Amino acid sequence: NKIGVCPETLWPYDISQFTIKPKYECYEMAKHHRSIQYKRVLPTLEQLKSGLSNGFPIVFGFIVYQSFESEETAKTGIVKMPEQSEKVLGGHAVTLVGYDDTKGTFKVRNSWSAKWGDKGYCYFPYDYITDSNLCSDFWTVQKINDDE
Repeated sequence: NKIGVCPETLWPYDISQFTIKPKYECYEMAKHHRSIQYKRVLPTLEQLKSGLSNGFPIVFGFIVYQSFESEETAKTGIVKMPEQSEKVLGGHAVTLVGYDDTKGTFKVRNSWSAKWGDKGYCYFPYDYITDSNLCSDFWTVQKINDDE
């Protein structure tokens, strides 16, 4: 909220750069793009779908299991419920951007480039997203101070 975010064109996401601080211009540009209204979202189907229907993407964290990093998910973007035998590989943050009641899935934007999944998107089952043992910390930005 104090620093802001620069445009991705100025500092593109690159996992290999995570230990490197952005250049000075990024911080200067970020001052013009600060969140001024955000709130926690309850991880219920009703709350999540309502926020998305009102045009607000929702950022959240989830536990990454082996199947999420599988070749199949990387090709299709379809995320399956983890099997009990799967190992936890870590955690990751992504953004809910839509939903499909006919398929029972949320459309999620990942940060691993357009070469991953469905052009950078994946599809989580409703049950995965609403399971507090798998996903947590749901937030939405509702207003941005964009004084460019």
